[in-house]
Amino acid sequence: MKKIEKYAMEIPKEIRHAIRELGNDQRIAILIALHRHDTLSFIQLVKTLEIDNGILSYHLRKLIKSALVLHDYKYEFGNMKYSFYGITPLGQNIVEFLCQGAHKHSIRHTTTTKTDVHI
Repeated sequence: MKKIEKYAMEIPKEIRHAIRELGNDQRIAILIALHRHDTLSFIQLVKTLEIDNGILSYHLRKLIKSALVLHDYKYEFGNMKYSFYGITPLGQNIVEFLCQGAHKHSIRHTTTTKTDVHI
C-alpha cells in the first residue's frame, strides 16, 4: 500500500464516500433542504428546490447510496405509494459540522499573500 493510501485510509471508507458525494452543489442543496425540513416527499423536494424530476432522482440515488439520505414509501388508502426522503444521522452530523465550520472560519478571497486565507 502506498503512503498516500495509508493516509487516506485514516478516514473510514463510508465517510470518504459521503464526502465525495458532496462535491456537487445540487446534492448539497438537497441535503440542506432535508436538514431544514426533516422529511420531504419527492414532489415537495422538486418544488422546494425548483429542480427537474430526473435530475433530482439522479442525485437522490447518489445520496442514498452514500448513506446521507433515507428513502421511504408511504401508502395512502386508494392512492399510489409516495416517496419520502429524510436525512440520515451521518448526513445530519456532516451538515451541522460544515455549517458550524462555515460560521467559525472565514476565507478571504485575495491574491496578495498566502496569509490572507484563515482556516
